[in-house]
Amino acid sequence: MKLYQLTTTAIITLVSIISNPLESFSQKKFFIPPALGQDSWVNSPTRIEITKKTSLQEINYKLIEIDTMRKYNAPVSEADKKAIIEDLEKIEALRKSRNLIINYICSGYNIAEAWEKAVKACERSLRKGDDPDIFHPIHEAYFGAKKYNKAINSLKQSLNSDNNNYPFVSYQKLGLMYFKLGDYPEAIRQYQKAVESIKKSYEGYNCEACIHD
Repeated sequence: MKLYQLTTTAIITLVSIISNPLESFSQKKFFIPPALGQDSWVNSPTRIEITKKTSLQEINYKLIEIDTMRKYNAPVSEADKKAIIEDLEKIEALRKSRNLIINYICSGYNIAEAWEKAVKACERSLRKGDDPDIFHPIHEAYFGAKKYNKAINSLKQSLNSDNNNYPFVSYQKLGLMYFKLGDYPEAIRQYQKAVESIKKSYEGYNCEACIHD
């Protein structure tokens, strides 16, 4: 069993113990590595057939397992992508509508590079008027679907999110987007903002430490 599969098994065990663990498994990586030709998902020993009898808890497990593939750089083949899409479509058809589940479905479609499906799932996961947080998969979905303006705007909106405690990450990812689009001057500006944000956060932390001391 590969490292990511062992890790997934451990995660699933923890999920069965902790009542609401899914919040801790936020998507951290912005772009996934290219497929390496190994059927990691197709041959996963814990993959199950999704049916009408599949419980919400089992669905949660499967969505976490798919997301874990990215976290541990598991190779994703074309066969894997097809299988992931099929499983996610079955989960969507069950209409177990919870924002968190839809968020993971969006992330799964990103992994499978089914960008239009990812965009639709991501947009459904956001409540009207909400700003996506920095780790929301909608930014990658828009970029993958070549909706570049929407990708940039959604990242800028993440700076206004109530729970954005890491503005430098937003600037860093904006810099990466502009770099990939070939706008190097703007990429540099965004990276500079990221550095300034880090310095500001660090200085604020030191100041608080001095006061408390």
